[in-house]
Amino acid sequence: MTIINFKPIAKLMLKNLYIKNIALVEHQEIDFDQGLNIITGETGAGKSVIMGSMRLLMGQRAEKSIIRSGEKKAELSAILKVPDTLQKNITAILEEQEIDPGEDNELLLRRVITHSSSRNFINSSPVPLQVLKRIGEQFIDIFSAGEQHSLADGSQQLAILDRFMGAKKELDQTKLAFEKWKNLEYKKEEMAKKFPSQGELDILRYQQNEIIEAKLNREEESELYDKYATAASGQERLELIQQLTLTLDNNDDNGIISSLRSSLHKAQDLARLDAEHALEFAQRLESLLAELCDLDMDFQSYSSHILLDPNELQFLEQRMQTYNSIKRKYGTELDDVLRYLTEISDKISLADNFDSEYQKLDDDIAVAKEQYFKTAKKITHLRKKAAGTLAKDISHELTELEFLNSEFNIQIKENKASAKGIDSVEFRFSPNKGEPAKLLSDIASSGEISRVMLAVKSILATVDSIPILIFDEIDANIGGITASKVAQKLNTLGKNRQLFCVTHLPQVAAAGHHHFRVEKHEVNKRSISSISSLNTDEKTQEIGRMLGGKSSGSLVFEHAKELQASFQKENSISK
Repeated sequence: MTIINFKPIAKLMLKNLYIKNIALVEHQEIDFDQGLNIITGETGAGKSVIMGSMRLLMGQRAEKSIIRSGEKKAELSAILKVPDTLQKNITAILEEQEIDPGEDNELLLRRVITHSSSRNFINSSPVPLQVLKRIGEQFIDIFSAGEQHSLADGSQQLAILDRFMGAKKELDQTKLAFEKWKNLEYKKEEMAKKFPSQGELDILRYQQNEIIEAKLNREEESELYDKYATAASGQERLELIQQLTLTLDNNDDNGIISSLRSSLHKAQDLARLDAEHALEFAQRLESLLAELCDLDMDFQSYSSHILLDPNELQFLEQRMQTYNSIKRKYGTELDDVLRYLTEISDKISLADNFDSEYQKLDDDIAVAKEQYFKTAKKITHLRKKAAGTLAKDISHELTELEFLNSEFNIQIKENKASAKGIDSVEFRFSPNKGEPAKLLSDIASSGEISRVMLAVKSILATVDSIPILIFDEIDANIGGITASKVAQKLNTLGKNRQLFCVTHLPQVAAAGHHHFRVEKHEVNKRSISSISSLNTDEKTQEIGRMLGGKSSGSLVFEHAKELQASFQKENSISK
C-alpha cells in the first residue's frame, strides 16, 4: 500500500476488514490506515458491500439473501483498536460478557452468517448480536445519502444537541428522576386495582381466619403422617410381640427357654462323663440360653412402650383431615397454602391501611415529580445555552460549505415529560438569503441536507469520542466549487477521526489520504467484486476515470493531478 505522508491527529482504529461470501465478494481482506480512506468504483461494482459489511459487524441484522449464491455461509471479521477515550466503556461491556480484553487494546469482531442463523464473536467468545451493536455504537457513526430524513427527525435532532452539550451526569439524573416518578405512579395505579370490594374482603377475611386457626406448620406436617402410622399400628404390633413372648415364655414348660434349659442340664451331665468331647456342647447351649433370655426381656420392654391411646389416634386423624381440607381449598402443597395466606393478608392489610398508604404514595409522587421537573428544567437551560453555540458553529461550517447567505437556528420548545426531559428540538434552515428558515423536513434538496449533515458531523467530531466516521455517498447531488468545499471538509475531518468515504466525486477522491478502488470482474462465468489499494499513480488514473478520461495522455488526467496537488501540501507533512 502506498501511503501519502501526512501528520494525522487521528489514530488508526479500524485496522483490518475480512469479507467472505458476501454478495459479489468471494474472498477479500483489506488493511486500512488512519485519516480519510476513499472508496471509489463504477456503479454496481460492489462499493455498498464494503459499507454493508461494516454495518453487519456493528450489529445490523443480516438477511440470508446477502450470502453469495451457491454458498452455505458468509463470514465477516474486523480488527479494531480501542482508543483511550473508549477504554472504560469497552472494558465494561467486555466484563459484562466475561470476555478477555486481549492484548494491545484490540478487539476482533466476527460474524458467521448461515441461511438459518447468525453467530457472533468478540475475541473468539460468542456474544448476542446486541453486544456487537453496543460496541459499534461506541466506535462508528455512519451516514448514507439515503438517510437524510434521519436528520429531519426531532428525536435525532435532540440526540445531536445532547451529544454536543455533553452533560451526561445531568441527563442521567433526569432519566432516573423520570423513572422514579413514573414507577410510583404505576404503583399507585396497581394499588387501586388491587383494592378489594367489600364482598371480596369478607371472603378474604374468612379464608385468612380459616388458615390461621388451622395452625399449620411445615415441621408438624412432616411428622404427622409418621406418628399416625405408628399409632394406628399399635394394636397389631402388641399382638405380634405377645405371640413372640409366649414362644419364649420362661414359665411355660413348652416354651423355648424352658426346653433349652432342660437340654442344657442334659448336656452338662454328658460333659461330666466326657469332658473332652461334650463340654463344648454345654457351653454353646449355655450361650444360646443367655441370648434367648436377653431377647425375652427386650420383647417385654418393647411391649411396655406400646401405648394404645384412642384419644391420640383420634387427634392425629383430625389433624390430618385439617391439613388435607385446607390444601384442597387453597393449594396442593402446604407451601402453596402459606403463600396464598401471605397474598390475602397483604390485600387485607392494604384495605385496612388504604387511606394512609394511598396518601403516602401521593406525597411520594408529588416529591418525585417536583424533583424530576427540577432536573428537567436544568437540562432545558443547558440545552438552550448549547443550542445557541451549536447553531453558530453549524452556521460557520455551512459557510465553509458554500452556504454563504444561509441561516441556521435551533429552537427549543416545550414538550411532554419524558426520560429525556421536557423539550423538543427543531433544526431550522434557510439556504438562501431573504427566505425564512424552515424545518429540515421541509428542505427538498438532498444535496443541501447532505451538506447540513456534514456540517453537523464536523461539529460533533470535535466534542464526542466516536473515532470512526463513515460517509456513504454523502456528496450525492452536489458538484462544482461546493464539491471542492466538501472535499476540503472531509480532508480536515480525517485528521481528527478515521474516515471512510464512498464517493463518485473526483474532488472528494483527490482529498483522500488513502484510496481504494472497487472493481467487478468475471471469473468462471461469475461476477466477483474486489477492492484494491491504489498508489499515487493509480490514484491519479482513478480520479481521471471519475473525470471521464479514457487515456493517460489526455487533459483530464492533468486535471486529476491538479486536484491531487491542491491537497498535496496539506497531506505531505511527515508522520
